[in-house]
Amino acid sequence: MNNKTRNTIESSNNESKKITISEVRNPTSKKSSRIHSIDTMRGYQILLMIAGHYNSFLKIDYFETAMFTMFVRNMVEQVANPLFIIVMGVALVLSMDQRKKRGKNFRDNLIHQIKRAIIFFLLNQVLVITYVIYFGVEITFTQSGLYPGWITSLGIISVFCFLLLYVKKLYRILVMIAIELLYELHFISGWWVFNLSAFFYMTFGTLIGEYILEARQNDSWRAFQIKIFVSGVILFTFGVLAELYLYNTYDLTIPHTTTQYAPHYNIYALGMFTFVFSIFFRIQDYKRDPGMRIEAIRVFSNLSLTLFYSHLIVMAILFIPIGMGNAFSVYSFLIFMLCLYIFIFLLGVLWAKKGYIYSFEWIIRKFS
Repeated sequence: MNNKTRNTIESSNNESKKITISEVRNPTSKKSSRIHSIDTMRGYQILLMIAGHYNSFLKIDYFETAMFTMFVRNMVEQVANPLFIIVMGVALVLSMDQRKKRGKNFRDNLIHQIKRAIIFFLLNQVLVITYVIYFGVEITFTQSGLYPGWITSLGIISVFCFLLLYVKKLYRILVMIAIELLYELHFISGWWVFNLSAFFYMTFGTLIGEYILEARQNDSWRAFQIKIFVSGVILFTFGVLAELYLYNTYDLTIPHTTTQYAPHYNIYALGMFTFVFSIFFRIQDYKRDPGMRIEAIRVFSNLSLTLFYSHLIVMAILFIPIGMGNAFSVYSFLIFMLCLYIFIFLLGVLWAKKGYIYSFEWIIRKFS
C-alpha cells in the first residue's frame, strides 16, 4: 500500500471519527431521545403545586390580601395545575411514540390508555375518601371540586386526547379556541370549568409533544426553540396584561375568590408554560449542558404523580388536624416549605434505590 493510499484511508477514518464525535456532542442529534426539559417542567410544577396548596397555612391577615391572592396564588402557584396537565399531554405523545417504535398498534395503545384511566380513577378515590373523612361530604363534593372534578377525570381526558392524536392539529386548535370563547362569553361554569380546562390544557400539551417529535425527525431543534420562545413571550405578555385587568375587576379580598377560571387565564397558563419551557429547553436540550439538568428537581419529577396525590392527603390527615392552618408568617412559611422540600428530596433519593416501589408511578407502570 503506497503512502498516498494510506493517507487517503487515514483521512477517511479521521473524518468518520469527527462525524461520530459531532453526533454525540451535537444537541440536535436525532439520537438524543430524552427531553430533559419536560422532566424539569414536571418537577418544577409539583414544587409550585405543593406551595400553592400549603399556603393556606399562612396567617389570614396576609393570606386574604389582594396582592398575595393575585400575584402569588394566581400568577405563581395556582398555575401549577395547568402546567401539570400540559406536561401530561406532552408525555402522552412522547410515550405513544416510544410504544409505536416497540411495535405497539392502535388497539394496544388504546387499551393501555383505558387501563391508565381506570387506575387514575381508583387512585383518586383514596384522595376523595380521605377528604370525606376529614372534611365531610359537603366540602369534598362542592368546594374542593374533587368529585366530579378534573382530578377524577384526568384519565378519561387522556383517552380522548389519545384519540385526537389521529386528528389534524388544526382541528385540535379549533377545539381549544372554541373552549376559550366559551370562557370569554361566560358560558362555562360549575363542573364544566374543571373538565374543559383540563381538556384544553392537555390538548395543548399534545400539540407541543407533536412539535417536539417533528423537530426531532427533521433535526430542526433551533427553529423549534425559537418558535416556542417567541410564542411563550407573546402568550405570557398577553396573559399578564389580562391578569392585571382582572386584578382591577375582581375583589380578591373576598375568601375563595380566584381568577384561575376567569376569562384569559387559559392564555396566561399557556404563556407561562411555553415561556418557562423554552428556557429550560434551550439550556438542557438544545445546548445539552449536563450541568444544567438540575438533578434535584428530577427527584420531584420522578415522583410527581405520587406527590400530586400524597401532599393533599398529608395536608388533610396530618397538618390541618394539628392546627397548622393560619399558623405561619411569611418567613416562617418559607422556612417550613424549604424543610419540607429537603425532606421530600431525601426521601426520593432513598426511594430511587428501591426503584420507587409502591409509588403511584410504579403502580401505573405495573398494571397498565
